[in-house]
Amino acid sequence: MIFYRSFYEAIKELPLDKQGEVYNAIFSYGLDFTEVELNGISKTIWTLIKPQIDANIKRFENGKKPKAKQKESKTEAKDKQEISKSEANNNNNNNNNNNNNNNNNNNIPDFSDFLAYAIKEKPMVDKDKVKAKYDTWVSNGWKDGYDNKILNWKTKLKNTLPHIPEKVDISKMTSEELRLHITKGIAY
Repeated sequence: MIFYRSFYEAIKELPLDKQGEVYNAIFSYGLDFTEVELNGISKTIWTLIKPQIDANIKRFENGKKPKAKQKESKTEAKDKQEISKSEANNNNNNNNNNNNNNNNNNNIPDFSDFLAYAIKEKPMVDKDKVKAKYDTWVSNGWKDGYDNKILNWKTKLKNTLPHIPEKVDISKMTSEELRLHITKGIAY
């Protein structure tokens, strides 16, 4: 069973007795396949979480099935190259980069600039998670998790922001906002 961060984020704002009800429903269903009867906000939260658990169970069951063996090649062999690669790639590239950037750290921004850009792109972003991402990149020599140098930090951050959760107070949400928050796939 997979327990997503979005489940935790949604449940942690509930009163403790309601948290217990939802956690019990999740674990009873995810581990024993028994559904617990709920009502009120607990039922609302459970109704939004259950389809994800169902999908995970289905994925697990499909993963246990033996894979069918491939009988024939799916592609035909390609024709051989007529000329050598050095002849084929005869390019004269004269790049004159006049980059006057004196920052030896691959233009690592100050954290305040980094955070300001993150908030501009995603106003409700969790600032602690943004700080953790910044610190990770700095400690890795301004490289991402794939060990690639970060050349344009704004583009890299903009592409990373959808994977950083928002900081929300679900106790102030309408049930429709809560449903949208849980179902939009925040799983970390």
